[in-house]
Amino acid sequence: MEVYLQVWRTASRFDPQRGTVTSWLVMLVRSRALDCLRSRKARRADLEENVDEVPNLRDCRPTPEMDSLAAGRSRIVQKAMADLAPISGRLSNWHIFQGSAHSEMAVQTGLPLGTVKTRIRLGMIHLRRILGPYAEGL
Repeated sequence: MEVYLQVWRTASRFDPQRGTVTSWLVMLVRSRALDCLRSRKARRADLEENVDEVPNLRDCRPTPEMDSLAAGRSRIVQKAMADLAPISGRLSNWHIFQGSAHSEMAVQTGLPLGTVKTRIRLGMIHLRRILGPYAEGL
C-alpha cells in the first residue's frame, strides 16, 4: 500500500528511458521491503539490549517450601539451645543472638569473666556437636 501511495505522489518523476514501469515498481517494492526488514532488526536489537539491561526480576519473596525449611531449621536450633545447661544456654543465647560482650555478661550475671568465657565455649562445643550434621543446611 505504501508503494502505491509513493507511486501516486512521485509518478511525475518516472523516466521511461531508465526502464519499464514494472521494473520501477519492483525496485520501489524491494527498497521498501529492505527498509522494513532493517527496521525490524533494529527494533529487535533494541529489545534485546533492553532485556540484557533489566535486572534479575526473580521473585525474592520466600516460597512455602523456603518457609517450611526455615521453620524446620529454627526448631532444630531452638531444641539444641534448650538442651544446653541453663547458665551456658543463657550466656550462649546472649552471645550468639544479642551480640553481648563477655565483660557485659560477666557484670550482668555476677560470674567471673573466665567462667563466662568457659561456659560460652562449652555451650558452643555442645551446639557444634548437636548441629554438626545439619551444618550444611543451616
